[in-house]
Amino acid sequence: MQNNENIEQKRPKKKWNFGYIFSLIMLAIYFGMAYLLVFSELFAAKFGATMRYTFAVIFALYAIFRSYRIIQDFKNLSK
Repeated sequence: MQNNENIEQKRPKKKWNFGYIFSLIMLAIYFGMAYLLVFSELFAAKFGATMRYTFAVIFALYAIFRSYRIIQDFKNLSK
C-alpha cells in the first residue's frame, strides 16, 4: 500500500493550469501587436515607420522568447 502512495506522490500531475493558458493568450497578444504595428495603419498617425518597426521587432522577439520558455516548461512538466 505504501509503495503505491509513494509512486503517486513522485509523479508530476500533467494538467494545464491558468498560468499556461494566460501565457498562451499573452503570446497571441504579443504576436498580434507585432503584426498590427507592421501591417496596419492603426498606429501610423501617432508613430513614425521607424518606431513602429522597432517596436514590432521587440514584440516579435519577446513573443519568440516567451514561446521558447513555454515549450521548455511544458517539456519539464511532461517528464
